[in-house]
Amino acid sequence: MKIAADAKGIGPRLTTRDFSTIARCEAKLSAARSVAEIVVIEAKAASVYWRSHLDLGLVERKGGNLPRSWLRFANRGKGAEFLGNKHASHPISAMINYCVVVEAGRLARALAGFGLALQIGFLHGDKHGRNSLVWDAIEPLRARINARVFAFITSREFSRGDFPAGGVNVHRIARPVIGEILARCLLPDQDILDCAAWIRNLVMRYGEPSARGRPASRASG
Repeated sequence: MKIAADAKGIGPRLTTRDFSTIARCEAKLSAARSVAEIVVIEAKAASVYWRSHLDLGLVERKGGNLPRSWLRFANRGKGAEFLGNKHASHPISAMINYCVVVEAGRLARALAGFGLALQIGFLHGDKHGRNSLVWDAIEPLRARINARVFAFITSREFSRGDFPAGGVNVHRIARPVIGEILARCLLPDQDILDCAAWIRNLVMRYGEPSARGRPASRASG
């Protein structure tokens, strides 16, 4: 589902080569027999998705004094760090990460409302303090979350003040920008509820007694 969502997110930028890569990934996914195989296949498909966005970058406001690396997304893995945004070294990554965390909180409430145990996931292993099922559930939504952030950043101009320094070579997202992100980038409530219901149905299907060899139900109650 995530691979299909990513491909849809690429849209007209999907080249013949990219299409072939995604088709191979989908074929391999149907034959995968372990979580490790699935993770490798997903990473391969994700590389196609992110490669299609390399020319994306912030639009600089007149006199905005943005670092040159922020005008292109290709170097999202290098550069300054952003407070509270794990692994974010580019403001676009930081904004995406912020939205993902907020959406994860909304998903957690919806999944808990269905009576699911949030700590037990399918692809994300059980880890103390982590709601693994939530991070499983958010994967199919990532392309839509990204698309909303991309639309947001292409609709406005930025200045260095939008990402104030929080230390030596460390930045944060300014509160006014966070307010805009919350107003414009979050998914509709129905998308969150639909995703939670899909996970609930998946859990219940694989928890049926007839589903031999499949994971046990994640329902909490």
